[in-house]
Amino acid sequence: MISLLSSPKTLFRNLGREFRFKLNAWTLSALVLGLLVFIPMAEVLWQLTDPAENWEHLKETVLGRYLKDSLILVAGTVFLSVAAGVSCAWLVTCCEFPGRRIFEWALVLPLAVPTFIAAYAYFDLLDMLTPLLIWVRINVGPDVMIFLSDFLVYPVTALVMASVLYPYVYLLARASFSRQGGQLIEAAQTLGYNPKSIFFRVALPLARPAVVAGASLVIMETLNDY
Repeated sequence: MISLLSSPKTLFRNLGREFRFKLNAWTLSALVLGLLVFIPMAEVLWQLTDPAENWEHLKETVLGRYLKDSLILVAGTVFLSVAAGVSCAWLVTCCEFPGRRIFEWALVLPLAVPTFIAAYAYFDLLDMLTPLLIWVRINVGPDVMIFLSDFLVYPVTALVMASVLYPYVYLLARASFSRQGGQLIEAAQTLGYNPKSIFFRVALPLARPAVVAGASLVIMETLNDY
């Protein structure tokens, strides 16, 4: 350990000894790889200091709407993914029912759904809402129909994306619930907790880091696909 209270000469000597000890082939390789990764990132950051000619135009026209749409979509997708992933993980981990073993791996399958299949599902859901929009236009008015059409895009998109992204939360939450074991649940039952209290006051707080990690993956995938 290097003491900052040493004399400058001793301090530099200790620093040199530390770097001589740590500077080996592995650290050199890590430094080189780090530089190779950092150079493109530094170039991107440098370009941000010199905005393009169209930046002001984008900022004044579409940037605000894109940011709003992205935030709404991320919030809806994360909420639905966490609700579906955590509830499914709890059911297959802590409940006994016919077909539980099949559901354990079947609930992961939506991760394999191609993007174009999700796009087909999105347009099919919007087509199912067309009769409702026509009825609103005839009986209420075209302005309300336009507002409703623009509004329904958000929940439909969030529902489609959550249906293929919730396994990120499900896998991590199920692993967390499995690690907790039955002793905590038995101890909570001994203390008089009902199943609802056990889930919300014992199991879910312990699984919070896993749920947050899964939700972070959902956010990244949502922004990437959108």
